[in-house]
Amino acid sequence: MKIKIMKRFAFALILTLLAGLAHAHSARNFDECLLENINNAKTNFAVKKIEAACRSLFPMSMEERVENLENSPQLQYLRQTHTWMNINEYPTCKAIEVYAEQTGQAVAQVTMSFVGDKDICSNLD
Repeated sequence: MKIKIMKRFAFALILTLLAGLAHAHSARNFDECLLENINNAKTNFAVKKIEAACRSLFPMSMEERVENLENSPQLQYLRQTHTWMNINEYPTCKAIEVYAEQTGQAVAQVTMSFVGDKDICSNLD
């Protein structure tokens, strides 16, 4: 019985999301898409799905992606705790490379955990 209710709820949620995003094409950018569709969201899950759908319609520019990485709390913390790693001598991806090497991780793994973008530093080379 519980499974049946959950299936119906999931189906209704998907229909709501699709109906809401049907007019997302009128949005001119990610923010407009989000604002036009977020009112339909009843749960955090729905908000995340709407955000993902709008992001797929309006992908971030490379500048936005780099800015997200530069402003990530992890990179900010790294720069604060390793003061020698200043922005001039260690630009963003160079700092990530040093961190990855010191922690035995791949650069893609680090950037994925920092900002959910595994390819950003490879795309900047």
